[in-house]
Amino acid sequence: MDISAPKAYRLLNGIFTIYKPPKIGMTSVRKLIMRRLTNELNSMEVRPVAKRICIEGELSKGENLTVKMVQNYADHPLVVGPRYQEKDFGVKFVSGLDYHTSGVIPLGIGAHGCYLASKMEKSLPIRCYQIKGRLGFATDDFTISGNIREKSKYSHVGKARLDNLLAVVEGSHRNSMIQSMPFDINSQEGYKMLSEGLVKPFHKDKPIIYSVRCIHFQPPDFVIEVQCLNEFMVYLRRLIHDIGLRLKTNATTVSIRRTRLGSYKAENALLIKQCSVANVIQAIQDKGERAPEIGPDLFEDEDELEIEELEDFETDYIPLPQDYGDKPKVTNPV
Repeated sequence: MDISAPKAYRLLNGIFTIYKPPKIGMTSVRKLIMRRLTNELNSMEVRPVAKRICIEGELSKGENLTVKMVQNYADHPLVVGPRYQEKDFGVKFVSGLDYHTSGVIPLGIGAHGCYLASKMEKSLPIRCYQIKGRLGFATDDFTISGNIREKSKYSHVGKARLDNLLAVVEGSHRNSMIQSMPFDINSQEGYKMLSEGLVKPFHKDKPIIYSVRCIHFQPPDFVIEVQCLNEFMVYLRRLIHDIGLRLKTNATTVSIRRTRLGSYKAENALLIKQCSVANVIQAIQDKGERAPEIGPDLFEDEDELEIEELEDFETDYIPLPQDYGDKPKVTNPV
């Protein structure tokens, strides 16, 4: 970039979208992005070393006093460190993802960016996920990497049968959301609430599914698209497991990918390797509308991070079964 580092640092103040790959934790994602930005800022034209006043000469020897400006070594980068460090950035993720999940994450950087991220999180934007499942077996943690507990046949399962089941799931969630309203649906308050558009849940600890449909079916693999709120990853994996049981077979989750969060889509997100100062500033100014396009296919291998970038970070992985105690109570999704 042709601008100086101080000006670029002031422009890094807003919200943009990143695409998180699977098998990397949120802590490592933050460190990788901040390290890229700080290294690039420090390679640009930074603030010069401050000056200090130096008075030379001794009156006792009859010398005249001279006043001059010299470098203040207390402000030198070799003494105090690089001009820009990771702790200089305020960062806030909107609805982060777990170790195994990939997808879109809006990220607020700077004071104004963190404010926008907090405001966006409180507005409860709709999340859209593409969940790939596999029929025929069940595992202890609902993921394909878990220990297999049960196997079964799936030749009787067809797309029409799966679509009928998903319609029942969607309808049951809509009914439960309406029944959880604090007033009668036939009242004036209920009419006003429903006429304003999408009704959001009144309890933040209860997952709600607004839409679920099958977008790909090729046994034993299938992909469903879920639009929901208040979800967590164990709940979505449990959804695939319960769908398999209702189909008189078993199913487990292969992958979960978030394609949209509110108005932020995967096509407008930045990969971690694309998070340069110029790209981030452009994404903030464009509000995610003209960011570099990615959109990796769900059935292709997603972009992997460079090995040397991950050598300095410890894994954030915690086995899923041990997470159950820290998660909200898993209700039956189906």
